[in-house]
Amino acid sequence: MKQNKETLKQFFETGDKPTQEQYSDLIDSYIDAKQPEGEANRRFVIDETGEVSVASDKQVPEYQSGANILIDNTDPDRPIINGDTSNLVPYTGATQDVDLGEHILKVGKEIIRPNKAKYETYLLDDSNRPIFRNIKSIWNGFSYVPVSSALGFGFKSLEEAHGLELTGFGDNTLRYNNGSYNVGVGTTSLSFNTSDHNTGVGYYTLRFNEGTYNTAVGAGAADSFNGLYLQRKSFSNTDVNIATNRITLPSHNLGPNNKVILLKYKKTSGANINGFTGSGIQQYKIIDSDTIEAFNFELSGTNSTGTHTFEFQEVFNNTTVLGARAKASKSNQVVLGGPGTQEVTTQGDYVSTMPSRGMVLTTPDGTKQYRISIDDSGNIITTLI
Repeated sequence: MKQNKETLKQFFETGDKPTQEQYSDLIDSYIDAKQPEGEANRRFVIDETGEVSVASDKQVPEYQSGANILIDNTDPDRPIINGDTSNLVPYTGATQDVDLGEHILKVGKEIIRPNKAKYETYLLDDSNRPIFRNIKSIWNGFSYVPVSSALGFGFKSLEEAHGLELTGFGDNTLRYNNGSYNVGVGTTSLSFNTSDHNTGVGYYTLRFNEGTYNTAVGAGAADSFNGLYLQRKSFSNTDVNIATNRITLPSHNLGPNNKVILLKYKKTSGANINGFTGSGIQQYKIIDSDTIEAFNFELSGTNSTGTHTFEFQEVFNNTTVLGARAKASKSNQVVLGGPGTQEVTTQGDYVSTMPSRGMVLTTPDGTKQYRISIDDSGNIITTLI
């Protein structure tokens, strides 16, 4: 058994000869000299020539396995954490963020982020201002929907959008879209769109669009609901079923089942039905020939009293409108300029390649239109349209 230094010291002071074990104990007591708490222990090392050197104990990190953390300590100097690709740190119960400071995070495979109710992703410039930002709960910044190949940049861009191959640049672009192969550039462009193959460039272009193959370029081009005042459908509060989110409209003739359409709601008498907001223009899904369902919103509360009206929209297809506030008036039409346009000029010819086509002019009183064309002999013909 080892003895303390004071006991061993007596052998040298009295001249007694210590045993080999006692001598070894004395040497060991100096070799394993303890230091104050927090400092490394000193070790005396005597080499073959009798030289003595002092060294500190080597500090080897110690790791312990925990939930979802596996550690391989085969080599204590190089412990392997989660060598089997399991989670590095369990998310469950985590209460704090991980701050890497100025360090770099290198990922060998991929990053998987659970579909939480709210998350935020952002990159900062040198002035700490966000240059790339996405907050899922409010669809802010960058949105990517890989399943439908949709890409959107801007506040609420592509929010609640449905369809394939969608591209939106600007706040609210393609918001509540329900069509495929659409491109919107500019605030609110193609929002509430319900059809395919449309392109809008400019502020509010093709908002409330229901047609196909339409192109609008210019601020406010084709931006409004083309209401058909004479085509309305009335219903009462008893036709509204809050529980099923559906409304009964007998023989509505609005289209085939499952088609999504736009209708403009207006109160005729009584109080508004809960759920209708803003302009009253919202999307509805056709359930059958007598029933429609609120598509992008929920009916709520108690049914109102009185009567109500839905106004239908005139739908245009294959139109091109160029210019601020330019709007089509029928399908298969090209419109150059909006209400403020006073002149269209060109340095080339206007060429009509279709037979019997020409130029249509409106009389000064605005009551009649005439087409000016030519016959096979080149004679000018004026035809009342």
